[in-house]
Amino acid sequence: MNEDELAPLLHTTNSPSSNLRRLSKHSLIILYLTSFIGATGYSMVISSALPYLQSIDHTISLSFYGWVVGAFSIGQLLFSPVLGYLTNKFGYRFPYCLSVTIIGLSNILYAYAYVFPVTFAGINHIPGYVLICARFFIGVGSSNVAIARSYISDTIPINERTKYLGFIAAAQSTGFLLGPVLQLMFVGLGHEGYFIPIINFQLNMYTAPAMFSVYICLINLLALMIAFVDFSKHVNREDDSPTIDVISSSPIDFTAVVLSNILWFVNLTAISFFEGILTALLQAEYAWNHQKVITVGSVLGGAIALTAFFVFLSISFLAKRFKERHLLTCALLITAIGYFVCYPISNSYPPEKPVNATSPQTAVGCDTSQYSWCHSVHTIYFFQFVISGTITMLAYSANVVLVTTLYSKILGPCQQGVYQGFLTTSGSTARFLAPIVITAVFAKFGPLVAFFTMGTLFSLTTVLQVIFSSKFVPRLL
Repeated sequence: MNEDELAPLLHTTNSPSSNLRRLSKHSLIILYLTSFIGATGYSMVISSALPYLQSIDHTISLSFYGWVVGAFSIGQLLFSPVLGYLTNKFGYRFPYCLSVTIIGLSNILYAYAYVFPVTFAGINHIPGYVLICARFFIGVGSSNVAIARSYISDTIPINERTKYLGFIAAAQSTGFLLGPVLQLMFVGLGHEGYFIPIINFQLNMYTAPAMFSVYICLINLLALMIAFVDFSKHVNREDDSPTIDVISSSPIDFTAVVLSNILWFVNLTAISFFEGILTALLQAEYAWNHQKVITVGSVLGGAIALTAFFVFLSISFLAKRFKERHLLTCALLITAIGYFVCYPISNSYPPEKPVNATSPQTAVGCDTSQYSWCHSVHTIYFFQFVISGTITMLAYSANVVLVTTLYSKILGPCQQGVYQGFLTTSGSTARFLAPIVITAVFAKFGPLVAFFTMGTLFSLTTVLQVIFSSKFVPRLL
């Protein structure tokens, strides 16, 4: 039975649980909100995290910053299966509320990192380690994306999942891309900002985004407690829904499951790549100060987010006309091309950072004390960087929808909480390793090797996906 023959069997109007399934769709709005808020809270501080570190500790290195970025994903890596297990055990509401609470508390710790001494008991970079800890627990809370995918897999018939998983992917990835735009609201506070004595807090362009995340976490928590319908409390997964009856006996293709996790791993390195080197690249290549880096990065992220949103909406339309696995091949190839666009074609070298400059306004340019390539690797034109980032992030958006949709269909009618946790874990592994590796490569060899490495990775992944394309089909009888 192929995909076209299966589709008519998957529509249901007489299932005894069909009314509840329609009711559960109202809760999807809250899931979209939760996914958007979690992603926005994460990415809102990305463009300002390195300047924040540098404003606290002038001796901080780019490699250390890679650990700050990667800590988020370590938290997701370790706790995604745990949240998946809690979902299967206790339903959806409890792990959701727990995860959002953790995110809120961790953002408070992030905002107060500046109050810790730079050196204590012979240990250097104490505020940096505080940021690593805060980002780790934000990642723990953000593991709830696996719950969202599991909820959709349990409540939405297989023939409609592309659309709804596309909405979840759109909410999450738009949040990742739109977060830096929200950072613009706080750029006007500047480096000094305002001191609030009653809570001993310095509100500036570095700390305000984290406190804003706490505020939206409170809104999210109230929505989950008041309006969210916990589907697992009302319907047994062994009901007579055609989603279960039609596809219940065939075994899961674990080769396809592993391949899906590999593709998810590679795809998540795309956004981690820009998270890891965006600020450092803009500072080194174009000698922009902290405020300009944050502003330009935020505007660029917003423009990409707007176009990416339409990509999410169009995937469901394209999936009706082309096989999803073929669309995935095209998206992976386009991602690879996007990285190769950044091959340096200029004849100039990056401007050198002034010696002994420490002010956020003057400590800009290519730092020859950290980068040996400042006078050997030509500058990437800014328009190249914009084109590369746009192509890559648009293709990344398509990959997110296609991989998650195919993965859900490959798993079929089983409790997907743990499996979706594994998918989130593979992505978290990528988002943990990629910033550390890429920042190290960027610091050692420069942007040329960094972009070429990513282009090669996606080229090889495209070949792998083509070879095993026949594995990416729904779980059939």
